[in-house]
Amino acid sequence: MRAIFDRINGVSVQIPLVPWKRALNLVEQGKADAIPLLYKTAERELVMDFSDALFPSQDLVWYSKSYFPNGLEWQVTDDFIPYTMGVVTGYNYSKEIDRAIADNIIKTVKVKNVKQLLTMLAGGRIDVAIANKVVGAALIKKEFKNRNIVSMKKPIAEDNYYMAFSKKTSARELLPKINKVISDLKAEGLIEKIVYGD
Repeated sequence: MRAIFDRINGVSVQIPLVPWKRALNLVEQGKADAIPLLYKTAERELVMDFSDALFPSQDLVWYSKSYFPNGLEWQVTDDFIPYTMGVVTGYNYSKEIDRAIADNIIKTVKVKNVKQLLTMLAGGRIDVAIANKVVGAALIKKEFKNRNIVSMKKPIAEDNYYMAFSKKTSARELLPKINKVISDLKAEGLIEKIVYGD
């Protein structure tokens, strides 16, 4: 996000770290201007304006090989019924998974952030967890390197990440400039370098 706003004169950015659900509520209420990385849904489009797509992403299911040494894979949502799944409060995954969670078909434990999910996985307190591929891999590399946490091959969801702006603040007026910068950064290959490294 900073790479984008560094190219827009006269705009300063503050990015406070708050729980995901609170971040969504703050933007919806107009108490915060934007969320830097968000999937676009019809419900969110009612209260937020979205930038052009930043980059594609995948939500993966992670597990600990310490507890499942033969590995785990899934094909259909019902494959998760025997397991306790960790999810982040306020996140949307796929329609099918979201419905299964809402209908209590899958036993879930809800937490505030991905780091808590990985901590619970490493400790055997949950069996599987859904986390973004980039976020999960970065946290594992940084804080859970020797904890045997791996992902299943099949993604839960594949979508694009966007910046989302509250319809209740004037920051959304920056969207044309932001979209221009996003286009420039993509053309220069910088978004890919920022997200995935060199």
